[in-house]
Amino acid sequence: MGGEPEDQEPDDARAAQVTAARDHLEAARQDGSIGSIARAQAVLAAAYALAGQHEDSVSEYDALLDYLSIANAEGSQEHQRWTRIMSPSAPRPGPDDIDLNLLATVAVIHKAESLILLGRREQARAALDLAEQGCRGLTKRGIRRHVRALRQRLEDARQPVAADTGSSQPDLTAEEQVAAADDLLGEGRHDEAALVALSAIARSDGVSTRARARHVLGMALEEAGRTADAIPVLDAAFDDYLTSGQPQQAAELAGSLAWKLTDIGRREGAVATMRKAVQAARAAADERLRARLLVDLGSMLDNHGEQDPAMRSFDDALSVAEGLPDAELAANARHGVAVLLANHRGADPEQAVEALSLLDRCRAEYLQAGIEDRAAGCDHEAAALLGRLGSFEAARARYVRALDTYQHLPNQPDLSDEKDDCHRNLAALRHLSEAPDISPAQELFLSGGHSMRHGDAAT
Repeated sequence: MGGEPEDQEPDDARAAQVTAARDHLEAARQDGSIGSIARAQAVLAAAYALAGQHEDSVSEYDALLDYLSIANAEGSQEHQRWTRIMSPSAPRPGPDDIDLNLLATVAVIHKAESLILLGRREQARAALDLAEQGCRGLTKRGIRRHVRALRQRLEDARQPVAADTGSSQPDLTAEEQVAAADDLLGEGRHDEAALVALSAIARSDGVSTRARARHVLGMALEEAGRTADAIPVLDAAFDDYLTSGQPQQAAELAGSLAWKLTDIGRREGAVATMRKAVQAARAAADERLRARLLVDLGSMLDNHGEQDPAMRSFDDALSVAEGLPDAELAANARHGVAVLLANHRGADPEQAVEALSLLDRCRAEYLQAGIEDRAAGCDHEAAALLGRLGSFEAARARYVRALDTYQHLPNQPDLSDEKDDCHRNLAALRHLSEAPDISPAQELFLSGGHSMRHGDAAT
């Protein structure tokens, strides 16, 4: 109890420093002196950093750097400064005679420090690279040491920290380590990324940071081939995102997590995750994300044999996408409806015709959007439906067109199953044309349905 006022006093003092620095900057702006304004802006940025408000600090340093750039471009400040320093007839140098270039270098270094504490490592590294250009000269040993220390901090964040080892590393934040683990993951260093992410989880003092750390850990485990270990970690990250009020992050994670749950037979859990994600996207007012998740949910429900709920999900997705409007999302939703009609209601001639019409429309929309693999998927689905209906020549034309597109895609995804299926059915169609009295084998003209997602990276 007695410690509370002592804990509170520094916070109050820091808030007062920020207020005083803001007032000082306003007074300097009224005065109009370039040096006074620049110095006051630097003091305000530093006050924000001391108060732990690093986002505000970065913004103020950016404003200072913009101001210094304008002042240097005009040249008046530097000209007056050097005139007063070098000319015996000029007034003696005063407090406004600051080196604008040196101040800019110092500002970049302190901005980098705040970026590191925010976990924005790439931006911090770029700032330090820029600062080094202004660190040359015998009089700048101190700022060169500062840059080296910050670079070391960036490297230290890439190492796991045990809380009980008495490590000599600086007092790294969990955010720094999450960002460092993400860097390692991007470099393909999965085991190291996992260790640093684990350390970040242990050091995190909030659900929001822990969610990000768990997300990176789950991805690192998956990339290392440990999907069974990754799933519960990603599941926990999803819950943490929801708990900490980060619905958009939760929704972004949900799609890949739900398909993984489906793959291991946890279908109810997969659908529940997707439904929560749809609600999270709605809460985040991200309608594009909600439409995409509704398409994924419809595909998942269809895979589980729940056609009526799947159709409702596709219809909802289409309604959202057309309201945005978003042609690609609308095509995805229409494609889902077409697959449902073709695979489950295709024996009804009217619904078969509707499915073929939707597939043709989706194909045209995908081609217009430059998404050729999905356009080929529409041909593939239409070919399978036409084959099942006994329209063999029309089926053959669609299989040929789908196969040709698959084979000429730039940066091809793995479509070997799709290409093999086209080859098998085309061979069967040639045989059927030579012996029309033979009934097609049951394994022919099978649709991939929603399990054949045609290289769709979103899932």
